[in-house]
Amino acid sequence: MFDIFFDIETLFLLPISSFLFYIIYFYYGYYTRQSPLPGPFPLPIIGNIFSFLTYPGDLIAWSSYLHKIYGDIYEVYMCNERCIWVCRGDLCETIYNKPNKFLLRTTPNNGLDEINATQEGLSFIRDWELWKFNRRIVTKFLTNQKFLSDALKHIQVVWEEMESYLKEYEILSDDNNGKILDFSKWVSVWSTDITLFLFTNQNAHSLANYNSTLSQNSLLFQNIPKSILKSPNAFIENTTAYLESWIFFAFTPKFVRMLPGYRERVKSFYDKRNSLRRNVKEIIQKRRKEIEIMDSDDEYDNSQNGLFSDLLTTILTMNANVSVNKDIEYYEDNSKYMTDDDITALLIEVISGGVKQ
Repeated sequence: MFDIFFDIETLFLLPISSFLFYIIYFYYGYYTRQSPLPGPFPLPIIGNIFSFLTYPGDLIAWSSYLHKIYGDIYEVYMCNERCIWVCRGDLCETIYNKPNKFLLRTTPNNGLDEINATQEGLSFIRDWELWKFNRRIVTKFLTNQKFLSDALKHIQVVWEEMESYLKEYEILSDDNNGKILDFSKWVSVWSTDITLFLFTNQNAHSLANYNSTLSQNSLLFQNIPKSILKSPNAFIENTTAYLESWIFFAFTPKFVRMLPGYRERVKSFYDKRNSLRRNVKEIIQKRRKEIEIMDSDDEYDNSQNGLFSDLLTTILTMNANVSVNKDIEYYEDNSKYMTDDDITALLIEVISGGVKQ
């Protein structure tokens, strides 16, 4: 019966005909698309992925290359999905400013959905009410006079610490066993100390730990205070990977992520993201216990005991008696409560800019 209706030639012609029909359909949609923009010419199924693969994993380098060729606004095809990339600040403001005609800030993306970026935080969240709530907290906090005052004082303290390490390194420069000061790494750990303390009130001491690796003979580095992080270097690396994972999952099609070589990278991103979230959750739980002790002590005086106005403390004490910023109205619904997962995602996004390697 099979031979009556189908022969070998037909079996070969069916997939070929289907593929040719798809090519015609794809390019018909391409040439009749609404508001065409300049950009690289796409291929069916893979779009411009072939061009992206020449910059393995480096989306920034690829976008810079396209920007030089096609200008401030252009389009690329990630598989069959048309993406419009905007490379000028004033054009971005048209989309992200409050008075605009765009209903959604972030279009559906299965890669970002896979890592839950569209359900939490600030950058890609699609829940309007939750985005508005998170944005209000961060905006009110960053513009609070008490935070700005405390931030200036702490930056000065860390700056003085940095100067002492530089002087010590200069003294020991003739006896450092050939170790070289990596200034880019050094700046990264310095900004990590500042950022983590300002937003969580916890000391990473990553600057001291890094300088101790350059000269372990110095008395200055023999009594380094214990860090809130098990490994400051791993924390910085994981935070950098957290940001890179957004780009990777947002613009790498699902079938590409399943290919050999890319699967290992996906696993690496997941491992580092999970490790970072565990670290931040530990910081949250530790700080919550400290605040509970303060709240249970009737004789506790915030002004005398230095309850720092960091973002984490502010979030954890919004409805508590020891609130560090009682004069700020963060949200309309005073009964709203943030879970540890909500706080973790928000903190990671806020601190990532200062911690990125």
